[in-house]
Amino acid sequence: MRGFCASALISLLSLGTASVTANAELVDAVIATVDKEVILHSEIVSSIGSELKNIRNTSTSQREYDRRAAKLIGDTLEVAIESKILLREARKFSIEVSDEEVEARIDSFRSNFDSEDEFMEAVQSARESLSDLREHTRKQRMAQILAASKLRSLEEEIIVSEGDILQYYEDHKERFERPERVRIRQIFLLADRETQERATARARLERMREEIEAGADFEDLAKLHSQGPGAELGGLIGLQQRGDLIPALDEVAFTLPEGGISNVIETRRGVHLLRVDEREAQSVTPLQEVRLLIEEQIQADLANERYKKWLGDLRKRSRVRIFL
Repeated sequence: MRGFCASALISLLSLGTASVTANAELVDAVIATVDKEVILHSEIVSSIGSELKNIRNTSTSQREYDRRAAKLIGDTLEVAIESKILLREARKFSIEVSDEEVEARIDSFRSNFDSEDEFMEAVQSARESLSDLREHTRKQRMAQILAASKLRSLEEEIIVSEGDILQYYEDHKERFERPERVRIRQIFLLADRETQERATARARLERMREEIEAGADFEDLAKLHSQGPGAELGGLIGLQQRGDLIPALDEVAFTLPEGGISNVIETRRGVHLLRVDEREAQSVTPLQEVRLLIEEQIQADLANERYKKWLGDLRKRSRVRIFL
């Protein structure tokens, strides 16, 4: 973390959230400045109050809590500093956010609460008024608009060559692997274990299997009798890869040949008869099918790198001070 005492900020935040809960008086503290813009204790509290409480509840030791809280606080402070830098630049470009958009965003936030009283209590717990929240929302949105605009302009500047695409494809082949898959149909009868109903259902399915072997149509029987998903489509489950089905079905589905019919399979909910319509071996998606996705990914990666450098240069030209 960049030059501040995490333990001091943890103590300050803990004191702040406790004081807010107790409705005690606490003078808001400036914990950092970016040029003339200030970052207040209340901004950090309102951003991470609930997450800090969750860390406290889930940490198994004080040491773990301190480590996790310090990272959260440091990351949040860094985001706040970057937001102030972006806000300054947004003002230079005269970026504006309409009152209507501000109100729409506040209404979206308000919808997370069961009542207006709960909403206002949350606003006040961060030691903000509704006017403060509107101003904070406007500034935050100005920074977001500038960031998104800069990223778009950087992406538009990047020209990706065929060589770049091919190299990315070769370097990341594992991302384009298609796992082995099977297209499955089933006839399913619902019946509890260790009941007469289960025995009856199993016997019915055994008879259906014999009918199919004698020439009856699996899909027709599924439409008539199956009580599982896809019954109206002839029992179609669709393409599945290993792990998609429950273990008992998964094991059988990936051992059957194309056109193969399983024996009756029992699971907790009932009995199943499977048919494999098609098998797809593990393969790699052809380059042409993923070419556009790769091009967009390369553009996004390079744009993010250039964006970080641009933001870093802005920070170097900014007077950032942290008071901890």
